[in-house]
Amino acid sequence: MDYLNASSHIVKSVPIEIGILKALDLFARRTNLPRYRYSPQPLDAVMGLLLLTELRYESFTPNQIRHSAHEQSFSERHQYLIHIAMFAVFQMLPQVPPVIAFEILLAIYVIWTSIQLLLRYKSSPVLFGPLYHGNSLASLWTETWHNAFAAPCMSLAFNPVRNTLRSLDVPHTIAKGAGILAVFVLMGFYHVYALLPLLSAEGLRRILVFFAGNGLLTVLEFAVWGKRKHWLKAAMA
Repeated sequence: MDYLNASSHIVKSVPIEIGILKALDLFARRTNLPRYRYSPQPLDAVMGLLLLTELRYESFTPNQIRHSAHEQSFSERHQYLIHIAMFAVFQMLPQVPPVIAFEILLAIYVIWTSIQLLLRYKSSPVLFGPLYHGNSLASLWTETWHNAFAAPCMSLAFNPVRNTLRSLDVPHTIAKGAGILAVFVLMGFYHVYALLPLLSAEGLRRILVFFAGNGLLTVLEFAVWGKRKHWLKAAMA
């Protein structure tokens, strides 16, 4: 019964929380809204509907979603089937914490990609890269994990923090690192808000620590290795 109640809460509340994040994103972009990419331009009412419903502004430009050359060319449907098979295999393994943790990632991948394949726009980019391709924390979060919140992360966290620090003559690398950390803190508080009725105070604290820790490690990773590949980066990811 608790599981059913939790599932019911998630189904009911997540659209509301995403809507709030989306509304804040549009408010932040109100003086420079994304430009519609196609012609002829739709009616204003249709344009407003597209702006409100396209999480990643699929029909608009600019688009902050980045993918590696490999991930621009892979088959999303094939990867969808591969990850379903991976989930089935993990279900047969002993359910120890590391296995359960990866099952959670796979479950999110399968559920969100199912929705994407069913409701996608023709111009929709893929949501995920293959989970087994992450070779660094930076690539894991920017190219592998889902990019549904890329737009609000840029408008509500990264750009304001980076631009404010740059206006104070803070060096570019430090300002960029602070912007990245702000993105992870924003996502930490967003997930805490989304899961507030379901988790204990300790569970919510762990979520904040998880996101803030990943943000800090991502900044440190770039400071140490930059864009160079290294086996230790992959091990951390």
